[in-house]
Amino acid sequence: MDALRTIPELDTKTAGTYYHSIENIHGYMPHLLGEVEKLVIAIDQQSGITNYRYLARSLSRLKNAEWINQVSPGAYDNLMRRITEELMQYACQLEDSLMKINFSLKCPENVSIAKEIVEKIESTRDLERSVPELEKYRSNIRQRFLRCTQDAFNRIQKTFNLQDKDVYQIKQHLKELQEIQQECSNLHPACIFLQKQGYASINMLNSDIDELKAKNKQEIEVLTAAQRDMESELQNLNLIVQKSTNLSSSSTDEDVFGIFSDMIGLDSQKRRSQTETYLRSSEYSSIESVYEKFSNVRKKHRQISQRIEDQRAELRISLGRLESIKKEHDLLIDVGHSSSKEVSFLQEKGFDSYELLSKNIQEKERIFNERGQNQQSYHFSGRLDASTANSALVYISQCEKVGHDRVRENATDANENLRKYIKEYGIFLKQEINMKFNYMRTIDDERDPFLYSQDLEMRLQELSSSSKFAHVFECINAAETVEDLQQKFLEFHRILSSKMEEYKNASKIKELRDQVIIAQALACVDRFCANILAGNGFADLYKQYQREIHKECRIAYKTVLDYISKGDYPNVDMALSDIQDKPLNPRDKAQIQNDLHCSLNKLMNDTKSIANWLSGKVEREDNRNQITEIKENIEKIRIACNKHMIMKLLDEDTQTSLKKFDNEINETLSRIILKGLNSIEAFMDADSFSEAEHGMETLSKV
Repeated sequence: MDALRTIPELDTKTAGTYYHSIENIHGYMPHLLGEVEKLVIAIDQQSGITNYRYLARSLSRLKNAEWINQVSPGAYDNLMRRITEELMQYACQLEDSLMKINFSLKCPENVSIAKEIVEKIESTRDLERSVPELEKYRSNIRQRFLRCTQDAFNRIQKTFNLQDKDVYQIKQHLKELQEIQQECSNLHPACIFLQKQGYASINMLNSDIDELKAKNKQEIEVLTAAQRDMESELQNLNLIVQKSTNLSSSSTDEDVFGIFSDMIGLDSQKRRSQTETYLRSSEYSSIESVYEKFSNVRKKHRQISQRIEDQRAELRISLGRLESIKKEHDLLIDVGHSSSKEVSFLQEKGFDSYELLSKNIQEKERIFNERGQNQQSYHFSGRLDASTANSALVYISQCEKVGHDRVRENATDANENLRKYIKEYGIFLKQEINMKFNYMRTIDDERDPFLYSQDLEMRLQELSSSSKFAHVFECINAAETVEDLQQKFLEFHRILSSKMEEYKNASKIKELRDQVIIAQALACVDRFCANILAGNGFADLYKQYQREIHKECRIAYKTVLDYISKGDYPNVDMALSDIQDKPLNPRDKAQIQNDLHCSLNKLMNDTKSIANWLSGKVEREDNRNQITEIKENIEKIRIACNKHMIMKLLDEDTQTSLKKFDNEINETLSRIILKGLNSIEAFMDADSFSEAEHGMETLSKV
């Protein structure tokens, strides 16, 4: 236009149009700035992703109006600077927000916040052709997000040892190479061409083509349906007109205008009446109203037919433009990866060519496939950190929703491996519980049930507490495991209760005592089965039948004391043997020990006293009862020394005294007998043969 206006004759004639155009452009520029500001504000206030393609195309068109600076110096530059500042400020705010986010496993909810920030900055990609400074922010945010999520996946791998370390590192390196390959593909002339046309990928272009076809097809189907309805209505109207004509006239003129003319001139009252009756039955007051309706419908039919043609023409134009873009892309894609940008990028990453990169990827894939076939075996020694595992599962599920392929693939791998790990741990936990329980169900010399009681209680508590962590609870199938174990414990409780009642009625105290010990050890299960044992758990069984054993112990205790008081040591030993199956409380045991100690010491002292009293008198007839008592006492003491149960209860001093007693009493009796023999010899020397004979008879009793 500026060139045309250099012609004097045209300058005056085009002045109005020229300045009007300039004014319109001036008005459009602040409008565009306002649109940018509104868009930035709207993005901050809404969730979801904004489509910048309209703005990108507007900026692209605006760039072609840079010549406006010639008419209005600085107008274009100022506008672009302000638009750039608005968008840069927004990108900077997004980067600052991402930097403040805690990406640790303890904060899985932050992943969705970071995801939204990344999606928002990624959606500005279409603007980078007009505002190239945005690319730096997009790259920084993207790399920060990738690095932080990768650190989280590494922590999950390290915490739970999900994969062989070498296999995991190979997989991560493979993904890095694949990402380099994708970035290189983005530098291909075909991709750059698409980006200039406002498309991030060929998939987006294909999606637009499909969407355009589908939308146009749907709209044409709606219009065609309306067109068919109108054609049907026109046909019905035409039939009404023909019928009316037949009733009012014999004319066969099919022309609608001729029919109306003929009908107006009818004189026959009868035919007119028939015609009016028929029209009223067809819901029309007159033939004129039918004609009017016919005209209106035909007019709309023509309009719809035109709209259909316009839609098809518009589709041809729009589809032609998109398909020309696709065709150009397809031509460029055959060029190969040889552009200067691609070569430079590959060299920065350490590859001389795209083919070398592809070869590296194939080799890594081969190694991974070979190494990855070996199943990972798990060795569980400690307790599963259910809280961390649950947070990790939530974290991973959030990462699976991320649009970035590498993050999503890492999340999918981690989810599969972690769930497998937790599931295997659930199987291990159930096996451990069953093993401890089976050890505690029986009493033998090799295993003490109380050794496993604490372990069983800890495992059951671990299983129960997993309900606080929904994802872990689901992975280990805890609900089914809890139900199975509770039924197993309940069934064993019934069996144990029946056995204990049977042994009690049969007075099988040893067998009953074994079952009581099992019940006491399994009291650790009561809390786990609180809802089904209903206050009658293993601890209650233990208390109930422990009282029965205690009653039997009291009877045995009194029996032992009675035998001790009578000096009936054989029966004392037998009763003590029975008490082995009826454990005494410490006080009763101490009482038995004291009574035994006193009884045996008294017996030894009494025997020694009688023996000493007989010294010099043993040969006398009236001492025979004392001699008999000494013999009986010695026999009792010898019996006590040979009874294991009695000796086990005595203190060391008493045991020593009993062992020495036999020699001591023998020495004492030897001295007494020697004195008696001397006395008999004296009687014989005095010719007191009768006294000597009685003395010899008495000594023979000793």
